[in-house]
Amino acid sequence: MGALAVLIPAIAMLLGGGVALRWNPGAATRSGIQHFTAGVVIAAVAAELVPSLHLGQSTWAMAAGFLLGVAAMLAVKKFAGAEEEDGDDDTSKGPIGPFIVTIGIDLAVDGLLCGVTLAASSGGGEVVVGALALEVLFLGVATVVSLRNRGVPLGRVAAMLAGLAMLIPIGGFAGYALFGAAPGWLQIAVLAFATAALLYLVFEELLAEAHEGGADTPVTTAMLFLGFLIVLVIKATLD
Repeated sequence: MGALAVLIPAIAMLLGGGVALRWNPGAATRSGIQHFTAGVVIAAVAAELVPSLHLGQSTWAMAAGFLLGVAAMLAVKKFAGAEEEDGDDDTSKGPIGPFIVTIGIDLAVDGLLCGVTLAASSGGGEVVVGALALEVLFLGVATVVSLRNRGVPLGRVAAMLAGLAMLIPIGGFAGYALFGAAPGWLQIAVLAFATAALLYLVFEELLAEAHEGGADTPVTTAMLFLGFLIVLVIKATLD
């Protein structure tokens, strides 16, 4: 499938948004989905990206890429935090512009990660693509719910959702094309960047949101390990 696999998360984003037009999942359901997705992403990082970094010969490039990834995600977080302050800590009622820009940056980075990992390793890239597809599926739900809570008309919500989803393949195709032409040290740096960004996604977004509202139960927590196990089984089967 190659680079065309970057279309999968975009389709997942549209599906999630379409579902949200009819269904708003409860807190426990959202927590279970987020725990499961976090387990899938952690397994993808552990099984695919980290071993690739060990094969690299440029330690300084790996360290620089990882630190740059952390800095980039913290910058996105700071932008989102500024939006929450402007909206009096109620993101469902805050200004639409910063909210859309923040989501757009997140999706473009997700697409870039898909393209980079696909270019680095087709099999491993597809595991990462699947993990990110789950993440943006839920993000599509959350985005539509938030826009509707802000009073955005349905037609405009659909247009925004479609525009946001397009950022995934744009970032994905760019990452796929640029990675293949990059020198070895830069490839290692980019993979390290992707590793840091995915770890940030898991611990500072998915799990942080999953623990909000006191919706945690032993079942929702167990979903994290189920997601991790499923990826390991898929990886073992493919190998």
